[in-house]
Amino acid sequence: MVVKKSTNYQKKRKRKFNSSFFLFLYLNKVYSYFCVMRQVLIWIIFLLILFISSYYREVLFRSINAVIDGEEFFYAKTMELPLLYDWTKYELLRLKYILTVLFTFWFALISCVGIKFSFQNSIAYLTLLGFYLILALIALISMIFIYFIGFEKTYPFLRLLIGAIHNPVPYMLISIGAYSFKKSTTDRI
Repeated sequence: MVVKKSTNYQKKRKRKFNSSFFLFLYLNKVYSYFCVMRQVLIWIIFLLILFISSYYREVLFRSINAVIDGEEFFYAKTMELPLLYDWTKYELLRLKYILTVLFTFWFALISCVGIKFSFQNSIAYLTLLGFYLILALIALISMIFIYFIGFEKTYPFLRLLIGAIHNPVPYMLISIGAYSFKKSTTDRI
């Protein structure tokens, strides 16, 4: 059996290939790290948008409720709304309903877009979208019951549904579930 001796050129080429390969692996790992960090940053930005929106929604609605009740001072008065003092109670109630619908779409939109950009798989996005659609259907069915059992008995339940939408909790719960699912399927021994 004859063994060929490798020349210096072949050795250098082999070393160059090995170092290029390891450089490629290192750069790939760095790129993956920055992609993950970008997704985490996007998730945090959308979470902050949801928290800030939730705060301003609460202050705005408490301010409108205080004006409806004729109060001059209330504990959450961090926002002056002198424009609303000239409105009638009917106009303020209509404003509350319009703002409720707008905030519902806002929270659903921001949550769904945040989940869509934060997670690569669409399971989290579709789960959150399904959650909002189920809540919308339950709210619509509950609004039909207003005609049968009255607004006073149905309103607390509707308020509970709206409260489930107008906060960042669904965004966080679906994110935790999606992250746990991803970790459980990719980190198996």
